Amino acid sequence: MRYAREVGALHFLTSAKLNQGVEELFLELTRRMLQTALTNDQQRINSLTRGGSTTARNLQIVDDQEAPSSGKSSCCSS
Repeated sequence: MRYAREVGALHFLTSAKLNQGVEELFLELTRRMLQTALTNDQQRINSLTRGGSTTARNLQIVDDQEAPSSGKSSCCSS
């Protein structure tokens, strides 16, 4: 427990055999993952509203239409 405290880690006493602490561990880890996801989403939104951008949400639109033919043919055209 001292090491966990020193490095800022969580420490849970659990026993799957005795069914002790497992549910509490699962719920705490789930709560922390959801909180982290919410915080990350908020930071992304704040970045976008300040004019920033994120690479994960970029969208590039490409026009695939061919340019009109100029009447000239190339060596490979038939």
